[in-house]
Amino acid sequence: MKTPEIEASRAHRALLANLRHELRTPLNAIIGYSEMLLEDAEAGGQDACVPDLQRIHAAGRQLLELVNRILDPAKVEAGALDMDLATLEADLRHELLTPITAAIGYAEMLLEDTGGCVVADSSVDMAPDLEKILAAARRFLAPIGDIVN
Repeated sequence: MKTPEIEASRAHRALLANLRHELRTPLNAIIGYSEMLLEDAEAGGQDACVPDLQRIHAAGRQLLELVNRILDPAKVEAGALDMDLATLEADLRHELLTPITAAIGYAEMLLEDTGGCVVADSSVDMAPDLEKILAAARRFLAPIGDIVN
């Protein structure tokens, strides 16, 4: 017989596992696109945009580590992550919003200054990949906004 407590615990674990997936997917896109852009910029001699791309990449990596720590899958499955929604909301807001805001800011600056960050051979336009990074960042923010609000 399934008790209400068992059902609630199962629903809580499913929510946290889904949230982890919803946060990790756009982060992997941010990390992947920033790596590709970094390689292109370094190969094309576009030194001006390398630091900002490195910052975007570092923010993506930092966020992935934070999501993995806050929503550790082993803890989720074991039911050891029995934090209340207020604690989860505080962790998400305080720890995740600053790095994602930085990544968004650097991507937006690079988009505004595409003249300085177009690879020299003109066959590589960074704008589409920067737009993908921004879209992924917005997808990352959506579940956080849902929880915070």
